Amino acid sequence: HTGLLLSQIGGRDRSNRDLFRKFTMDGFDNSFDPLARVQGGVVIGGEQFLKWLKKEKVPRGQDGAVAKLRELQKPPSEVKEALERRVNTVVNDPKLQRKLLLYGLKRSTTLSLKEISELVGARSPFAVAQVIRRLTLERREDRSLDKLMTRLENDFRSGRS
Repeated sequence: HTGLLLSQIGGRDRSNRDLFRKFTMDGFDNSFDPLARVQGGVVIGGEQFLKWLKKEKVPRGQDGAVAKLRELQKPPSEVKEALERRVNTVVNDPKLQRKLLLYGLKRSTTLSLKEISELVGARSPFAVAQVIRRLTLERREDRSLDKLMTRLENDFRSGRS
């Protein structure tokens, strides 16, 4: 992975790449831990890099816990029901309720548009995407809708449903 970056530096002149490698690697010793300050996020890399990272940097015993993290998440149907309950208590319009449900599912879960459309019985993933896009645009123009959506997002994030 470093090779790709280095190949972009200095064209065919190897001395520039050597200087860059020396600059970046001189400060790293055996105590270097790239994950020390990570609070959460995504690791990007090829299969071999991820195997190395897992072997060298993920402490033994925690690996199973990391893999099981997804199992701790609520099932999509429970998230949908919680969102519906909260939305329906503050919004009376059925059309707006449905739009907010779709938006909430996309924002609050890792579900794909296809999974959301299947969960709520929408016509297609494209239809779900269009509803979310239009609601987002409408929110920018309508201050009261923005306040409502912000309130719902905060309520759901804090666990109030």
